[in-house]
Amino acid sequence: MRRSRGVFGVLVTLIILHCGVALVCSQGYGGPGTEGERKVEKDALRIAEAVLAANQAKLLSIPGVVGVGIGLTEQGDRPAIHVYVQTQATGGTVPAAIPKQINNVPIRIIETDAIRVR
Repeated sequence: MRRSRGVFGVLVTLIILHCGVALVCSQGYGGPGTEGERKVEKDALRIAEAVLAANQAKLLSIPGVVGVGIGLTEQGDRPAIHVYVQTQATGGTVPAAIPKQINNVPIRIIETDAIRVR
């Protein structure tokens, strides 16, 4: 029971961190009209959060997946579901069961080491 609480805490932390990143991005960088400005639509963020909530258990059941959260695509132009994969557990490969997108929300696969609770 203690271990499952720790894993749950890590997942909640990942989600909060990535939601925080997405919310900061939604406010933009560098102010209006500057080269570094990025804006993420609030509606797109809400949709991504809803899609993640509906599919979180399914994604976490894929072997090698150690966490999920909300962040941005690699281009930084729209919200994406981040799927953290420990490739050491899968023989060095990303599981083919991870979709490229769910309900038009892109999936960004991030390779990671084991996540440990301290």
